[in-house]
Amino acid sequence: MVSRFFVFFILFRFSELYSQEMVLNYNQVPLNEVVKDLESKFHVSFSFVDQSLDEYQISARVQANNLEKALHEILLKTEINFTIEGKHVYLFRDAKKGRGAEVGSINGIVVDGKTSEPLSYANLLIDSTGWGTYSNSSGDFTLKHIPYGNYYLRITVIGYEYELRSISLFQPLLDLDTIRLTPKIFEGENIVITGEKDPLRISDEKLRIQPSVIILDRKKITNTPGVLEPDLFRAMQTLPGITAPNDITSELFVRGGTPDQNLIMLDRAVIYQPYHMFGIAGIFNTDIIDEVNFSAGGFSSQYGNRLSSVIDVRTKSNAKDKFSGTGTLSLLSSKLTLDGRLNDQWYYLVSGRRTYLDKASKLTKTLGLVGESVPYNFSDLYGKVIFSPNETNQFSVSGFLSGDFYQKTNTRKFYKEYFNQTGAFVREDLHYEFRRINDYSWHNYNFTANWQFKKDWLISTITAYQSIATTDMDQDKVFRYDEQASDSIRHLVASINTNEDQHPLYTNNQINDKTIKWDIELELIKNHKFLLGAEYNRQILSYFWDNMDFNRTETYEVFFDVAPDSFTYHRLLNNYSFYIEDLWNIDNRFIIKPGLRIEKFDQSSPKTAISPRVAARYEYNDQIALKAATGVYYQSHFNSREKGYIGLLEIPFSTAGDRLQKSIHYIAGAEYYPDIRTRFSGEVYYKKLYRMAKNRRSTAISPIFVFGEGYAYGLELIWKKIGSRFSYEAAYSLAWTKRKFEGIEYFTPYDQRHTLSFLGSYKLPKNWSLDFRWTFNSGRAYRPAQFATEQFFLNGYFSNDRVTASEYVDNAEGTEIDHVNIYGRMPIYHRLDVSFIKTIIYKKWTLKPYINIVNSYYKNNPLYYDVKETVKSFQTPEGYILSTTYAKRRSFGIPIVPSFGAHFEF
Repeated sequence: MVSRFFVFFILFRFSELYSQEMVLNYNQVPLNEVVKDLESKFHVSFSFVDQSLDEYQISARVQANNLEKALHEILLKTEINFTIEGKHVYLFRDAKKGRGAEVGSINGIVVDGKTSEPLSYANLLIDSTGWGTYSNSSGDFTLKHIPYGNYYLRITVIGYEYELRSISLFQPLLDLDTIRLTPKIFEGENIVITGEKDPLRISDEKLRIQPSVIILDRKKITNTPGVLEPDLFRAMQTLPGITAPNDITSELFVRGGTPDQNLIMLDRAVIYQPYHMFGIAGIFNTDIIDEVNFSAGGFSSQYGNRLSSVIDVRTKSNAKDKFSGTGTLSLLSSKLTLDGRLNDQWYYLVSGRRTYLDKASKLTKTLGLVGESVPYNFSDLYGKVIFSPNETNQFSVSGFLSGDFYQKTNTRKFYKEYFNQTGAFVREDLHYEFRRINDYSWHNYNFTANWQFKKDWLISTITAYQSIATTDMDQDKVFRYDEQASDSIRHLVASINTNEDQHPLYTNNQINDKTIKWDIELELIKNHKFLLGAEYNRQILSYFWDNMDFNRTETYEVFFDVAPDSFTYHRLLNNYSFYIEDLWNIDNRFIIKPGLRIEKFDQSSPKTAISPRVAARYEYNDQIALKAATGVYYQSHFNSREKGYIGLLEIPFSTAGDRLQKSIHYIAGAEYYPDIRTRFSGEVYYKKLYRMAKNRRSTAISPIFVFGEGYAYGLELIWKKIGSRFSYEAAYSLAWTKRKFEGIEYFTPYDQRHTLSFLGSYKLPKNWSLDFRWTFNSGRAYRPAQFATEQFFLNGYFSNDRVTASEYVDNAEGTEIDHVNIYGRMPIYHRLDVSFIKTIIYKKWTLKPYINIVNSYYKNNPLYYDVKETVKSFQTPEGYILSTTYAKRRSFGIPIVPSFGAHFEF
């Protein structure tokens, strides 16, 4: 029924389109009046690259139903041409019209002379001719159909010194060197003007309507101090609504959701396990990132199979020059990114990163500074090629590889020790040894291919990708002898190896996701943009582990909270989805976007999930806007880990009991822009969760799951200010997160009532800058362990006397209590991270040496609480007694971590 309704709706709109063509009639009308008429009819805005164009008188009578067709007819007999970008039209002189001389094109890029960031909408005019153009969002520009000759090219951007460059054009294509403009800041009493245009407003209309959307560019990510180096997920932890369970992990808990409920994408491909060991860093090299679109809730129908949020990472796709590069050399890692254009049609990007914690720790051990080395490193490699044969088609392929490696060998030699006949102590080498090799590795692989087709009314994108996440953990145990061993020793070693399990620990887990999807944007009807698409997703989940010891405290939880020591799991899932949305601009102030997503999941109940969603935005005036959204969301797989403070390599399972998890979002908010450099926003939200799966306990074969529900609600506030020297962003969250299982409601370990973060960047003299991040949070909830006293009589009799403090859970009857309503709170958390950066520019090189200090005033924040065991023995009339006491012990998080390095660009 629903599908029939949408087919009928589209057919109705098509019939409406072809029955309402506009008739435009102008007789010697000034061009500026024609422009005003077109702006009102097509709801666009115009700009004149050359102001003298408004002197033209237009005489034309055209019949058209779209803007491009109308402009072609109106400007047919003039020297004026146009370019349409979204809802904006640029008019400029075109030398090709009415000229028969040899002509050529001029290509180039305009960037900030200090930061090398591209400058968009720069005006480029050839003096005394009126020919000109503007730069796009990547700073690139092309002046086409210019007659051969010598000219002066004038480049201007508000907030920058203009440049006048002499050029000689006597060839079909002239590539100019990078144009670097010097910033020039004009300060008034209450106004600061620089080269950016409305930098705090979201320009993409599809995202602007959605509440809870934040755009992160590369500059913000790199300016947020990190543990090893700037990191995407560490930077996101400063955003409102996001919490992290401790200092170690970079996992994101968004508005009461768990990390597995976040949809993380790289160039439209889903990425699984996007973290390095223990979540210490993300797998995305920040130098390849163009921007990140983050939605904390109420997200569009374009995204599915997740309950909480969307993190859509887009990589660079335009080069500043034919060849350019960025890189970093730091204390513990290095990275290098190269990109450029082979010609107008080909773009390439390649990037690599490697840590050398293993090499550095080995050196410090050799120097005697530390007792043990850390045999661990990780590396990331990314490459992309874009081919644009014309303005209509674009093809791209990209590949991504990330790997973590840990290998440690422990060796113990065997000796025979005795006193000889003379009474001397003798240590005799038996020439055999025991060797344990711990070899752990985990990888992410991704290959993506895209084809995009563009017309003025249509954008079609087809994407095919394969994402693989693997985990291998292997422990080899072997006894071996050397050539000098005796025959008896050789027989002994052979016997031990026969009886011993040489692989006491082995795991092999893999997620293999193959997907093809097709997304379409249609602008055929006035004030409407249709977004629709379809997707086929094939997932293989394959897990195996053997001899995994899960008899541990809740401090370290591997994979999920309660699991069998040996386990085998294999499942093939085929998922299908379809969505449609209508971005309806009612009157340029009120915009609404209703949408519907239909998903069919293998082996689930219900098998077909229907998700209606809607978002709306009302612009009260140029300074105030109101937003709201609601929607239904489903998820077909989950990770079951809630108690652990440090996790390792989360793995998703298909929905337990074949029951889809579900959430409903309700969001409302407002934005206020007192000026172009200041933004204040506030939102309230409520999220209800249904059919949440948790493993209650495990058997020898498989976990046993129970189902519950939960909810999260709160308030989020953001104040952002961009100044000439000092820019800052303050974010505050007030939040509640609860779960309810087996009739008991409790606060989750990531429930945090108050979170406050303050980020700032201050420009110091002599090209120095200070970046800082200060966080202040109330204590997280935690469920205390059982700290008890046990006594064991050793004279043949046994007694057990358990004493439990009133603060903790009494479990004397042996019942497993996974979900309790008794909880504690960790102390208040606060931390200051700072970075000092120096910018040095020499010709085309930019060097930025830096000093980074994490936890600069050394706040001893707790990482978790665990159990300290104390054993005492004493004698009583009844016999000897062993008394075991379990006490609470606090483990601390990150200490002061200083580091230094240098970032470079060329």
